[in-house]
Amino acid sequence: MTTEGAVAGAARTGFASGMMGLGLLSLIYGSYSLQWEPIPGFVPTPLAYLSGAILILAAAALAVRGAAAGGALVLMAFLGLWLVALKIPETLAVMPRVTTVSGALGTLLGAFQDIALMCGAWTLYVLSVRCGAKPVVTVLSGEKALRAIRILFGITCIECGLCHFAFADITANLVPAWLPDHLFVAYLTGAGHLCAGIALVTGVLPRLAATLEAAMMSLFVLLVQVPMVLWHRAGEGHHNWILLFVASSLAASAGAIAGAMKDQPWGVKMFTAGSALLKKA
Repeated sequence: MTTEGAVAGAARTGFASGMMGLGLLSLIYGSYSLQWEPIPGFVPTPLAYLSGAILILAAAALAVRGAAAGGALVLMAFLGLWLVALKIPETLAVMPRVTTVSGALGTLLGAFQDIALMCGAWTLYVLSVRCGAKPVVTVLSGEKALRAIRILFGITCIECGLCHFAFADITANLVPAWLPDHLFVAYLTGAGHLCAGIALVTGVLPRLAATLEAAMMSLFVLLVQVPMVLWHRAGEGHHNWILLFVASSLAASAGAIAGAMKDQPWGVKMFTAGSALLKKA
């Protein structure tokens, strides 16, 4: 198996697990698990079960190598439909009433997380095609598509980083107790998101940026979300499971994007060339 195939397999497994977990929560609780609530009143509650079934079936297909491209495409379309039909209109309806920058960032967070997850599913589709799957929609699997994914995901990283600064106290409360200076950690991780986002949007060391973003998100899952699930207080279990599955899927999305840029330089050559030019000068 090639390095790209191994990365695609790991990202596929992580993303499929997260989506399947969210689908199971929808079936168990009859709610729209993800950052998709509040749901407009005109959307019938029984559709929550259909939403859960779609997530589970598409995630199951994504976990099977031969059906991965189709599963990824279904998840991408499902996330995109939800974003366009419900999340964006709901966000636009709330925004005129927002009077602060932090309020605007918080209002946009749910929509941006959906975009990040859609980018993850889209990247897995690209990787599946690269690994030999027949492209169902050719225009979504080329280098231009990957460039669009990189820029979109980078924008979501920037928004997430800004939220770390705008809601530093809330972020600091999520930092494990054994780590010192929680507020500093909140700002440091926010800066990490911002740097990764800027690098992805501008195309400066994007592979390194996506890899570090995936590593940081994976640490969040291990150090924050998993302990929250294991030692939650009464009444918080459902919400904490949602956060775990969303965070796992976001980490897998960043990992998939990093894997899709295997032909990009890490940056070592760039810095080496720069040092050589300085010596000649």
